[in-house]
Amino acid sequence: GAYHDLDLTVRERRVCQVEILKDRARSRRMAFNRKADELLAAKQGEIDRIEERNGRLREIYEELETVEEFFRPRITPAEKAGHEFEVADSEVAVPRHLSAAERAEA
Repeated sequence: GAYHDLDLTVRERRVCQVEILKDRARSRRMAFNRKADELLAAKQGEIDRIEERNGRLREIYEELETVEEFFRPRITPAEKAGHEFEVADSEVAVPRHLSAAERAEA
C-alpha cells in the first residue's frame, strides 16, 4: 500500500505488527543465546586444554626443581548465563525506527 510498513493506523494491523515484532525479537534473542552458549563452550574447552598443558608444565618444573606461576584463564561472571548484556545504540547496525512524528521533526 501507500503507507510505510511501520506506520500504525488500523488496530488489527497494529496488533499483528506487535506480534510479528515480538516473534522477531524472540528469534534474535534465541539465536544470540545459542551463539553465546557455543562461544562459552568453546572457551571452556580451551581453558581445559590450557589447564592440561599447565599440569604437564608443572611436572616438568618439579623435575627441574623450579617454581613457576602459570596463566590460569577463567570464565568471568559477566560471561555466565543469566548475566545481562548492555548494548549501546552505537553498537546496533540497524537504523533506529522513527515514528511519523519523529520523521516530521527531522
